[in-house]
Amino acid sequence: MITKSNSRQYQIGGIIILFLSSFIAPIIFLYPVQELLFRPKESYFFDPFFTAYIILMVVMIMLAVTLLVNFLVNPKTKKGRLFNVDSWEHRL
Repeated sequence: MITKSNSRQYQIGGIIILFLSSFIAPIIFLYPVQELLFRPKESYFFDPFFTAYIILMVVMIMLAVTLLVNFLVNPKTKKGRLFNVDSWEHRL
């Protein structure tokens, strides 16, 4: 059963993993995806553009920052207090 404290631990773990993998994942995953979707017939070896690595890295960092902001702001808003996991039965 996922409690509120466990949910917050999973969220912060996911944020940390996403942030750290934003530096490694573009190098590992971008080449096969671009090779599959866009490979010119004239060339034997397709070298993806360096800007594609940077763009994917920045997008993953922005996603981690967005999740972190949500993690920090959500408990302080009315929505965070209204949908409390422990006491949702009392509000019906």
